[in-house]
Amino acid sequence: SAKLNDCIELQDGSSFTNQGKLTLTKAANAAKNQSALVIAGKTKTTKFVHDSEFPLNITGLSDSSIAVLVDTMGVFENKKIVNISGSEPDSSIVVLGKMNNFNDAILTLDKGSVTVGPTGNFTNDYIFELKQAGSKLVTNGTSLNNGFYNYAGGGAFSEGTGQITDNGLAFRDTVDAAGSCTIDLTNLSLEWFEGAASLGKSD
Repeated sequence: SAKLNDCIELQDGSSFTNQGKLTLTKAANAAKNQSALVIAGKTKTTKFVHDSEFPLNITGLSDSSIAVLVDTMGVFENKKIVNISGSEPDSSIVVLGKMNNFNDAILTLDKGSVTVGPTGNFTNDYIFELKQAGSKLVTNGTSLNNGFYNYAGGGAFSEGTGQITDNGLAFRDTVDAAGSCTIDLTNLSLEWFEGAASLGKSD
């Protein structure tokens, strides 16, 4: 557990894989422009991977604090569960590099939004949640949804002027297979049930 202005800052060309229990709590008097997690790749690929049975919790954010900053050569890979809490609706994650919420991973923001800059690339392959009305994903770069998203205020997967591709579903969506034996919902591999009986996994 850390309580600093920048709790973790990965420098150019470095990498870090979290496989333990990690909570990042930003100091109450930290500068607004400092982040709990900075992946500061500018000239070399710099990677942060969360691959732990324990959720990564980022807390203590306020005003215009940024929870996660992924710089232009930065890569953030979430393979399990990331929870972000205590921020304002316009400021939680800024993606200038690449951020991928992998298959079987869950990314949840209690209050904040996600901004994908012109050089940024955001991919959701499983579950992405924004729990406060008014929070949103804004894409001026590239965003791709192959999974599910849940926004308290509803709306499309992303706003913005960038390249936005939504192959998935909002939690509120319904699907009518119209008697078809097969239906392609997303690019996920999911287990399907009829009652309590498993029908197998989709490709």
